[in-house]
Amino acid sequence: TAFDTIPYFIDHYPTPANESLDLQEGWNLYSPKIESIFLSSKNFSSFLVAGYNSTGWQFDINFEGVEGFNIKPWQGYMIYSKENISITLEGYIPDSMRPSLEWMSWNLVSFNESKSFTNLYFSYPPVRIWEITNKNNTFSYIQKKTDDNLTRGNLYWLTLNPDVPSIPREAPGIIHSLK
Repeated sequence: TAFDTIPYFIDHYPTPANESLDLQEGWNLYSPKIESIFLSSKNFSSFLVAGYNSTGWQFDINFEGVEGFNIKPWQGYMIYSKENISITLEGYIPDSMRPSLEWMSWNLVSFNESKSFTNLYFSYPPVRIWEITNKNNTFSYIQKKTDDNLTRGNLYWLTLNPDVPSIPREAPGIIHSLK
């Protein structure tokens, strides 16, 4: 067959990894540190997962027959849980220890490093940065400077392009209706 003639090379095998996640009832901020082709929002046993990419907000409402979207390492997500629950996600350690960033958009991301944004070795440094936190189901935004230190594991809105309009903040409508 045609597949017999195609060489297949593996330069390394991925390192298996598990990640524990404690979701509180209500809104949770999360950025996975593992990767898996099978990791989608259905793994969270939650009501809603919202993610952001260059095309805007993506939602997965956990109903039968609703298709999820893949969860990517170092990307930021807002997860609404109906109850306090601890889950273990299975996957592997990703090849990259930092997120891929879109030039023409805002990026909701996390980092595995605690250093200043200017020392993250990007081709283009971020020009606008906001740290996002969640306390008692209320999101807060703290503007950061490029020479400020980031906190490992926290979520940040950042853009590399000075012409991108203001940050998307929260996912419109549905987030407010679930509080």
